[in-house]
Amino acid sequence: MNPNFLIANNNLAIAYTDLGTKIKNEGNVAGGVKLYKQALVYNSKYPAAWYNLGVAYVRGNSSSSSSDVWVVADSHFLFGLCRRSRVDAMKQLCAMKWR
Repeated sequence: MNPNFLIANNNLAIAYTDLGTKIKNEGNVAGGVKLYKQALVYNSKYPAAWYNLGVAYVRGNSSSSSSDVWVVADSHFLFGLCRRSRVDAMKQLCAMKWR
């Protein structure tokens, strides 16, 4: 794939994830889920999209969906690129998993 497309796809994944978080935090959990899934179309390994999708499923009380997403989120969020240190990421992920 052309490197320019990779950059564009990553930027779109970031934008959709950020918008999903804004909408989810405004109370529209289903809208957030839809946007996180769209972000994953552009970058299927984007850690923040997987993480926030799991959070949205937990907030929406979709426990069966959230468990499947957490398995994938574990691999991408904890070992992928993220803004936080891995230790902080692990603490946050564990806190969300066991609420």
